[in-house]
Amino acid sequence: MTKILMNLALDSIQKVDFLELDEGMMKHHHVFSIEEKIDLHEAIKNLRPEYQSVIHLKYFDDLSIEEIATQLGMSSNTVKSHLRRGKRELRLMLKEGSC
Repeated sequence: MTKILMNLALDSIQKVDFLELDEGMMKHHHVFSIEEKIDLHEAIKNLRPEYQSVIHLKYFDDLSIEEIATQLGMSSNTVKSHLRRGKRELRLMLKEGSC
């Protein structure tokens, strides 16, 4: 059972081999290890729902800011704010290891 759950978790996060969280934090794309992907996935689950949704749509579904805004019924500026705040929280969680 644990093996099945682990495989399902890995399958769901293998889509994201590259993630640029912040230009200031990473100047280039970073290839994540399996453990880092699991930590990232767990950290995303701990974000506020509005941050989770925009981060998922941007980095997992590869939608543009405008597409996310249309899909969620919010302005592009709100989407940008949620992305910025969500990435800030993710950085803090991943640095502290509190996910």
